[in-house]
Amino acid sequence: MEKPGKPYVTVLLVDVGTTAGGLDAQTIAALGNWVTVVLDPAAPGVTEAAESYRAAGLEVAMLAGPLPAGAVAQDLEVALAAWQRAVPQAVALVEPETPVLQGKAPLLAQAEKALAAEGMAYVTQPGGIGARATGDVPRAGIFRVLDTRRDKAAVITRTLDRAGFEAARDGATVVMLSAWPESVAGLTAWAAEEGAKYNLAPLSALIGAGKAK
Repeated sequence: MEKPGKPYVTVLLVDVGTTAGGLDAQTIAALGNWVTVVLDPAAPGVTEAAESYRAAGLEVAMLAGPLPAGAVAQDLEVALAAWQRAVPQAVALVEPETPVLQGKAPLLAQAEKALAAEGMAYVTQPGGIGARATGDVPRAGIFRVLDTRRDKAAVITRTLDRAGFEAARDGATVVMLSAWPESVAGLTAWAAEEGAKYNLAPLSALIGAGKAK
């Protein structure tokens, strides 16, 4: 339920898989539908994982994958179609930490056209406004990737406090982290302690409320 007057905090949680040391899908799903799970379209079993999350009431987004060197619009069209097949019902295309499309105006214009046709959003990495394409696709910018150094839970919690300050100032903020055990421990501790101050909401709610930037 929306909390009138409260700022929005959206968490994009990347499912890195148990093989890499991340939490399993059942544990991630148990967090609840206030997180948006980001899936790598190239990951083994990704389609089944996406369907499982959706069945549990969580929304999913797809991570942009690498493109061929010198990629043109046709390469992007093929890639987008493959990503969408791999992650059905994705609400957005999310740039990875090393962006694929940011700053590449021709490819970005093609991507935004395709995303708009599917009713999907586009999420950029910090500092990656770059060349903005025109179009009807909703955009959201990530304030910070919280765990690039596999930080301990206490560090994640403190960084979320800073993200909360950003949300209070601007009305909304988006953060991204991976489903490492220590990252999720920090996230859940912060949500339990500070969550009442915010609308903890998935990406679609942020965009639907007109808070995305």
